[in-house]
Amino acid sequence: MKSEEEEEFEFTAELVKHRQVFTPVPQSIQRLINRVIARRGVTQVQARDELIAAWRSVCDPQFVNHTQVLALRHRKLEVRVGHSLINQQLNFEKDRLLLALQQKLPQANLQGLVFKTGPVDPSAN
Repeated sequence: MKSEEEEEFEFTAELVKHRQVFTPVPQSIQRLINRVIARRGVTQVQARDELIAAWRSVCDPQFVNHTQVLALRHRKLEVRVGHSLINQQLNFEKDRLLLALQQKLPQANLQGLVFKTGPVDPSAN
């Protein structure tokens, strides 16, 4: 049988154990910076700018203003084209354009190009 003092000591020890506040381990500056960049989407904006610049460099200059880079989905670059005749011409040159883009952006691992006819926003590129 425990004495009254021993029971009181154990009770107090339990209270102290439950009241302990555990402070988290400080995070490294690099990890915090990476999280902020990811939340702000800075890398996505840079990647999009690289795609647009690459497209402008490989596309025929007479067609650039009639096209708009939409997105990179499933390793295929989607480009909106303002006129169906330009769309057809770009489809004829698809292999050459894809090869040039793959050389300019090897990290993107492009597998194809998709051209969609529709209204083009010239300020987007």
